[in-house]
Amino acid sequence: MTQAKRSEIVVIGGGVVGLAAALTLQQRGRRVLLIDRDTPGAGCSWGNAAVIASSFVLPLSDVGHILAAPRMLLDPLGPLAIRGRDLMTTAPWLGRFALNALPSRQRRTIDALKLLNARAVTSWRSLLAGIGQSHAMAERGMLEVVRGGAVDHEASLRRLAARLGAEGIAVTWLDAKAVAELEPVLAGRVGAGILHRDVAHVSDPAIVSASLLNGFLSLGGKFLRAEIERLVPMESRVRLCFSGDEIVADRLIVAAGYRSRDMLTPLGCKVPIGVERGYHQMVEKTGPLIDRPISFHREAFLATPIGNQLRLAGTVELAAIDAPPAWKRAEQLVGLASRYLPGLAAVPGSRWMGARPSFPDGLPAIGSLEGIPQISYAFGHQHLGLTQAAVTADALCCLLAGRGAPFDLMPFSLGRFDRPFSHINR
Repeated sequence: MTQAKRSEIVVIGGGVVGLAAALTLQQRGRRVLLIDRDTPGAGCSWGNAAVIASSFVLPLSDVGHILAAPRMLLDPLGPLAIRGRDLMTTAPWLGRFALNALPSRQRRTIDALKLLNARAVTSWRSLLAGIGQSHAMAERGMLEVVRGGAVDHEASLRRLAARLGAEGIAVTWLDAKAVAELEPVLAGRVGAGILHRDVAHVSDPAIVSASLLNGFLSLGGKFLRAEIERLVPMESRVRLCFSGDEIVADRLIVAAGYRSRDMLTPLGCKVPIGVERGYHQMVEKTGPLIDRPISFHREAFLATPIGNQLRLAGTVELAAIDAPPAWKRAEQLVGLASRYLPGLAAVPGSRWMGARPSFPDGLPAIGSLEGIPQISYAFGHQHLGLTQAAVTADALCCLLAGRGAPFDLMPFSLGRFDRPFSHINR
């Protein structure tokens, strides 16, 4: 074995969270090495819905969602699927998820998500401006719509608007005419909608990730393609072991999504993370495109403009991370979206499946290990990896600089799974 190389800061994980952290640290004068076993910007960072969803502060672990689960599971076109063969694998996570619908637990989750999401667009604005890519983000809000004549669906949307408004989220109720004024292509197909005013979207997640990487490298950052096999804490540093080689880092950030569990569990951490698999299908559309993301309230998925195409993305499939894709879940999005948007046609070979790393309480893990402060972490952002990447990077920079983060990080600590009543999450 050769003598271990030295690095000031190592970031493990080249997804959008790791890329944002590496770039932000490099911008602030630190010397950073980014490590990933894959090409940076792959996985969920490549295939997400391209939405900076600052209004998404209501956790999925909600009594209403749980009560609706049987209906969704029985609907072959529904937004939720659980693979029977993987039920024994997913059942423990599902049990913890259900317990997090308790009102006191949900209140803490909402408050924590508001801390992150309130800064999401501002942090992205700053990060993209720093690399000359401000044009990659559009701030036009997001429409959430229901079809005309569906009285119960409209009532559900009104309840959502009221609940979001009570949490201080900027939403505006729109009748069918007002929806059509914003997006003429929806005229005659929508009964009502709400505009999530502070939501933004990016031009293309893959291009954004590539821009973050290029910005990082242009500032002197380094990238190494390798799979880390073991972390060995030292007195004030940490040794990273891989393929018969070693790197000794002064500080380490683990931002490797679901794989972070395998690195941190041997260090004594409880990491009750699971995966929610999501799908997307790219479609071409005859006639005019849409100007902003559209969320289909009842069907629970999104359409986002990506170049001259639309990305239909969403759904939740609970299955083993390595289970074969159920491609019908991507393909069925075309028919569902066609109820609202005429002239859609699937782009051949453009479907995608990815595994969102998710904790059962709906919050990411952001912080430093108790007793091993040279190891920090940022992973498990569930459906909000793109949304929360830049603000997470800001928090990590403060941690590594020994300053207080711009918001309380305690709700995001892995230590929350050790505190009293943490059996709910274990």
